[in-house]
Amino acid sequence: MKRKGLSWLRGLFDLETYKSREEEVVASIRANVEFRGSNLWILIFAILIASIGLNVNSAAVIIGAMLISPIMGPIVGLGLGVGIYDFALIKKSVIHIAVAMVMSIATACLYFLLTPLKFAHSELLARTMPTTWDVLIGFFGGLAGIIATSSKEKGNVIPGVAIATALIPPLCTAGYGLATGQMSFFFGATYLFFINSVFICLATILIVRYLRFKKFQFVDEHLAKRVKTSITIIVAITIIPSVYIAYKLVLRTIFENRAETFIKQELNFEATAVGQKRISFTSNKIEVLLIGAQIDSSELIHIHRQLPHYRLGGSTLIIKQGQGYFQPESPAADLTLIQAILDKKEKEVLKKDSLLRKAYREMEHLKSSDYPAADILKEIQAQGYKATYLSIGNMTSEDIKGQVNDSLSVVIIQMSEGLKYQDRLKLESWLKVRTHSEKMRVYFEVKK
Repeated sequence: MKRKGLSWLRGLFDLETYKSREEEVVASIRANVEFRGSNLWILIFAILIASIGLNVNSAAVIIGAMLISPIMGPIVGLGLGVGIYDFALIKKSVIHIAVAMVMSIATACLYFLLTPLKFAHSELLARTMPTTWDVLIGFFGGLAGIIATSSKEKGNVIPGVAIATALIPPLCTAGYGLATGQMSFFFGATYLFFINSVFICLATILIVRYLRFKKFQFVDEHLAKRVKTSITIIVAITIIPSVYIAYKLVLRTIFENRAETFIKQELNFEATAVGQKRISFTSNKIEVLLIGAQIDSSELIHIHRQLPHYRLGGSTLIIKQGQGYFQPESPAADLTLIQAILDKKEKEVLKKDSLLRKAYREMEHLKSSDYPAADILKEIQAQGYKATYLSIGNMTSEDIKGQVNDSLSVVIIQMSEGLKYQDRLKLESWLKVRTHSEKMRVYFEVKK
């Protein structure tokens, strides 16, 4: 039973059964290695589309560019070449990867030199700091890509791999860095492209070896060992800096989350709002600009003393008040300040509007409850009913948001003698007409 279960599991994960003909797979990968003619033009257009997407901060446009880009071809070709020891394919793939990089960066650089929009939006900034997660995305994306390529049923995996591994946006960001003279953007984005490429290539090698693709017969063992050693060195050189960057990124994220929580909890005032904030992990500093009513010095001292409670004891807190503001890093910073002011004003308007609505409800309630009880009592007595006392008023119910859910008129009538059921119904109907109240509850008390 145990062996049967293991056999079933092996069959469940078996790739050999669904493997396409090896000659077809190799031919398909070889055909997509070269960048010339239509392939090169498609790459250039994809770079231009992605650059526009990065420029206007549109994720949808960037995804579209990644879908039409043929840039994965020579990268997978390099992995296949190393996996089957086809050194001619390795050489050809490296050359065309270099061609793709140069053409892509040059195209993006030209676009960003010509466009009037030079701002670094979030989609651009996201491609300037590679991390270990990029290594994992490149590796698992590469595994999915080569398995789909070697399978009989390709499915829709390849477009998904193109989006996940995101090879095009880093090249566009590198071009942006060159065009604007920001070399940190250039080197960070180039390194991100290098990481993704290396681990897509590594994933391809592993699957090619696992599926036992036929190796070239003329290769010798010494050369094969040199190739393996080279791959190991390249992977190590790629992953070690990425691990360090990922570690620093985790620390930075923790610091920023603590700072955000501190600002949200401790700088939450009735008539004062946070207009701008600048959180710097490298300098361990939190700068905040407050707009609205001034906060007195004793309150500021109390706020500073709360830093250790958020594990920010060694951080420097700078609180600015008044008209001055930080030098904006981009127009988006100015927009953030304006938006904060507008949000604050909107909250004030909504609060005043809520108070006015509540006052109006109370006024209507008082108005509607101002029944002439004495006159109604005399009119009841004039109809022959022996009433001695009458009390009438409105009752309302509200939910937790202060919204009125229901309103009910309540009438209490004291009688010197009891009434028949028909007389009660008749009197209740008359009271509803007399008070213009649809919802009413009448209580009769007999007090002799």
